[in-house]
Amino acid sequence: MLALVALSALPVPARAAEFRLEWSSGSTWHHLPLMQGALDQFLGPGRGSGGSGGGLHDSLSSGLGVRVVPGAASELGLGLRWRGALPGAGGLDWRLGLRAATGHARYRLPEGIGVLRDPMQVRISHWMLTPEAGVVADLGPLGPLRLEAGLSAGVDLLGTQGRFTSALIALERVDRWSDPFAAVELGLRGGSGAARDPLGTLRLRRSARFGTQVTLGLSLALGRR
Repeated sequence: MLALVALSALPVPARAAEFRLEWSSGSTWHHLPLMQGALDQFLGPGRGSGGSGGGLHDSLSSGLGVRVVPGAASELGLGLRWRGALPGAGGLDWRLGLRAATGHARYRLPEGIGVLRDPMQVRISHWMLTPEAGVVADLGPLGPLRLEAGLSAGVDLLGTQGRFTSALIALERVDRWSDPFAAVELGLRGGSGAARDPLGTLRLRRSARFGTQVTLGLSLALGRR
């Protein structure tokens, strides 16, 4: 998945705010529970829960005999982060975050599902709200930059709506669910003093429903005050 991230930092010594605008393209893991639930409706309870790991089409295709071909997909997100110093913590900062996102995708099931062998078209849209809290530590200089590490926990609150159509059927399905997670993050910042601009992050996240995910974010400072 390709992500473009833009941030601006508010450099206050004891408190700062960061703003993210995110766009991504490609298959999205948010749609997996809805697709699995739809397979349960077609094939019977428990038949749609066998996929795990990899992309959406890999998860659904493995062990189910259902071939999923991904089409166009995208997601637009807006995130806010607040940060401040923890008193007496020796340079350790607290960090709170809130992210909202919406997206859509299309998939094809060229061989149908179960006894329904007609090709099927799938359209899915989703929304997501993610509150998160954690701590951040400055690990010291890395050449002209500063390296920092973060540890956080949060929960994804999601809603998905899907429409499955073929020559024989038209099915709509709506799912709402939550998924708690924990994450570790390495980040690079440029600049000096409290006015350090975020440049990029490497993030390892593990959730109760989807296991481990790794993301890489590139950042551009839009300004400061």
